[in-house]
Amino acid sequence: MKLALAFAVMVVTVVLGAGCSADVSAEGKAAPKPAPSAKSTFKVGDRVDAKWVDDVYYEAKITKGNPDGTFAVHFDDGTEMERMAAAKLRVPVAGAFKQGDRVDAVWKGTGFYPGRVTKLNPDGTFEVTFDDDGTIENKLPATKLRAYVEDPIKAGDPVWGKWTDDVWYPGKVGAVNKDGTFKVAYTDGDTSAALPRAKVRLRDPATTPKAQRPTSSSSPAAEGGNCAGPGMPRRCNGVCTTIQDNDNNCGGCGNKCKAGYHCAGLFCRDAGGNL
Repeated sequence: MKLALAFAVMVVTVVLGAGCSADVSAEGKAAPKPAPSAKSTFKVGDRVDAKWVDDVYYEAKITKGNPDGTFAVHFDDGTEMERMAAAKLRVPVAGAFKQGDRVDAVWKGTGFYPGRVTKLNPDGTFEVTFDDDGTIENKLPATKLRAYVEDPIKAGDPVWGKWTDDVWYPGKVGAVNKDGTFKVAYTDGDTSAALPRAKVRLRDPATTPKAQRPTSSSSPAAEGGNCAGPGMPRRCNGVCTTIQDNDNNCGGCGNKCKAGYHCAGLFCRDAGGNL
């Protein structure tokens, strides 16, 4: 599925990859109590949601304040970024959510992706159904949810557009159509005449990786290909999956752990951590 918000280990000073990302839907209203998007002054040790180069927020911690006003950030998956602007950080404040609310929620321990609260559990956790493919997380605590606020998109904005192969590629909005859809010109020359809001999201042109649009349907960007975001997700059965901890795709798509074993660090292990 995701994002968001994935490719061979993404260390900002070493490797950058691109591929699929999370869907954003215009359906429904934003949650009534949006969490603050940024904090005027962050300090070392603060827990934050930090926006990675794929434009998806991931859970992280500030490790250093730089003289130029940026911050060094350590993501929970181990990835680090030396200089991140305060505008790309937000305070991790969970709201008071009810069934039907639009939210950003953590998927499989990775980034925050848009969805909807579909059930309130007796233990105080939430069931969330994600926008892009209907994937469900059954027991998310409130700390893994944020109020959803949709970013406005206008002509000329750099965006990710979802192509017909269900993969996100960089482009620019040529026009906003009267029906609310978008005309998108991709960096490789292709265009989409009327992409719905659910298939368009903003991107940062300064950090966007190169497009990996296939020239034919046989491209490796489909099954097993990289997906955007920290960690090591791969596109398995059309879904961006974190192969380092997924019991059904451990270390690679289709590698299922046997009974009593769970995926950890790309390998299936027993309760004692043995292979």
